[in-house]
Amino acid sequence: MNFKTLFSSSAILLVLSTGCTSKQEITTTAYTASDANQAKKEAIQATLNTYFQNKNDYITKKTPNLLTSNWVSNIISQKTKQLLEAERIASKYTNHATSVKIEYDKSKEITTNILQIPVIETIEYTTNEVDKFTNKPITVGVIQSSIITLEKIQETYKISAVKINEPDIDGSFTFADDEPNTLHIQPSYAIETDQEQAIDKYSFDKQYAVDYAFLYLSTSNTFYPDFTAQGGDCTNFASQCMKAAGWPYVYGSVNNYNKWWFGQNANPTGYRTGFSSTWPSANKFYLFLSRTASRATAKTAASSLVPGDIVSVRYPSDENNTQLSTRVGHTMVVTSVSATEVYVSYHTATGYIVRRNRALSEMKQAIKTHYNGNEAQMYYWQTR
Repeated sequence: MNFKTLFSSSAILLVLSTGCTSKQEITTTAYTASDANQAKKEAIQATLNTYFQNKNDYITKKTPNLLTSNWVSNIISQKTKQLLEAERIASKYTNHATSVKIEYDKSKEITTNILQIPVIETIEYTTNEVDKFTNKPITVGVIQSSIITLEKIQETYKISAVKINEPDIDGSFTFADDEPNTLHIQPSYAIETDQEQAIDKYSFDKQYAVDYAFLYLSTSNTFYPDFTAQGGDCTNFASQCMKAAGWPYVYGSVNNYNKWWFGQNANPTGYRTGFSSTWPSANKFYLFLSRTASRATAKTAASSLVPGDIVSVRYPSDENNTQLSTRVGHTMVVTSVSATEVYVSYHTATGYIVRRNRALSEMKQAIKTHYNGNEAQMYYWQTR
């Protein structure tokens, strides 16, 4: 299967992004009811466009001193301000293209004084770096959902709160010790079966992993389940990328960390539905990589990685503890590299945030800021 399909530029957001230079005003006018309603909605859209434009102008260093605004202090937390500042400092972004989609029912009249509006922000950041394999500028895509609260004061609506829908820190989910393996789904087509004797002889192309990552980053492959409810979708997504690149399944018992498979139909050893615990679990996938020298080699430096490789993340145990968690909590796929940076793409949880080509150094800084100076441990895997 060839996954070399163009990925639209509308893929991926900043877990750290909120802010604005000033409170945007929306003045309503005395039209007829329907005209007035339409005018309000157009004004709301324009105001939100301005808000997110200002925020991303700040991230790309086009505007200074965003965080000195009293209004910003009122609508975002101190932690979010710190994360936003860290994002600005660490980012390699030079420009952005931002679009905002309002998710509320536009057919309804606006009659309340306080509105809570679901918003999807799509950003394409341009970096100052060039991919050393394609020789093209590296772009970073972000999709993020937020809830914007607007309050009507006299005849004017003003933004009074911004809530970003996101996990704790870009997918810092961990699975329970024993993941459920009871998922039963009806496939729309038959999955290919990998013969056991062919496992040591397979074709592996890392570019297919990258192409698959870009293709299914913002639109999940419905052939596979979504593991958001079980703790996060990052490793399920990374496993799919490795399967697309050519890794054959290694069938065996569900909790055998030397096995790795996803099944919907009959396969050579009798597994019909379900998956190995190493397929969706960040920690168990890490254990599989560490035990399978034929597929992955641990590297000591990120500079050794190329597109199609894997990064595992072990977070600090909590915001006030210098000790690392006992388990790996996140998995990412390397999708671009420059002379000075490694870029990763990953899922977290549906409805939260999706990222394409996030700078690894930026993510490290975000984690350090979030955990009050405590750093995560990164594990680098060269796949084959």
